[in-house]
Amino acid sequence: MNTLHAVAATALLLGCQAYAASPSVQTHQTASAAHTKITSMLVSGPTLKAGDTLTVRVIGTGSESQCPTTVLIAYKGNNNYKVSDKTSTGTWPRVSTFVLTEPGQYLVRSLATESANLSEAEKTACGFHYSYGTSGIPGDNAVIEVSVPG
Repeated sequence: MNTLHAVAATALLLGCQAYAASPSVQTHQTASAAHTKITSMLVSGPTLKAGDTLTVRVIGTGSESQCPTTVLIAYKGNNNYKVSDKTSTGTWPRVSTFVLTEPGQYLVRSLATESANLSEAEKTACGFHYSYGTSGIPGDNAVIEVSVPG
């Protein structure tokens, strides 16, 4: 991962955490309906061996060009993380793969990356509004346990 990518991922994560922790942030729903929605995020399994591949599927409905997201894998307990190599706006499901080589617990997050052209209803449906540290997307914040092979 290059430095710019790392800085961007860190900024997104910190922004999401700050947004979730801020009691003054309120979301306003409009009467409009979301034309696009992330319906769930699925991981290939809750337990892996070091060196195994973790597959993350972001599943949704509606316009493929909406709900731009990236997948972040954070190593619990410190600041190490991996981010998918692309910001996805492609077909559903959007699939990202990661090889996890270090044993421990990982947190799997879906991070929304751009909301300029979305209505408030679409922002909520795409996971842009965080409440209590989560986007409200089923499967977001999944915990993966990676053990030593043997």
